[in-house]
Amino acid sequence: KNDPTSEDFPDLLDDDGGVIRIPEAYGIRKLHQFNNSVFVFAENGVWQIKGVDDVFRATGFAINKISSIGIFNRETFVSADGIPFWWSDQGIHTLGFNDQTKEFFGCILVHLKLLRLS
Repeated sequence: KNDPTSEDFPDLLDDDGGVIRIPEAYGIRKLHQFNNSVFVFAENGVWQIKGVDDVFRATGFAINKISSIGIFNRETFVSADGIPFWWSDQGIHTLGFNDQTKEFFGCILVHLKLLRLS
């Protein structure tokens, strides 16, 4: 195998480990594996990390921002049959999937403004 400290074979391999940085994300609260992706739940949004061909490799992956609405904290996340649900200051959310574009998106299930009592 290659060695990152070697002068002869320092190249990254498909199955190497490492760190994935999401510069926009802050206050990361939860990582959740779902449908060949890892979803990153942060205070300021949700991101999807996936392999370019639906197979994750250290040499080829994509990061997509799914939602600008983040998560309160780790305790406001639940998984039901693998499907993520989370709470924010706006309501209760989950992931939707667009069959045409084959992309995930964040959707709100219950909006807190609807729950206010008059």
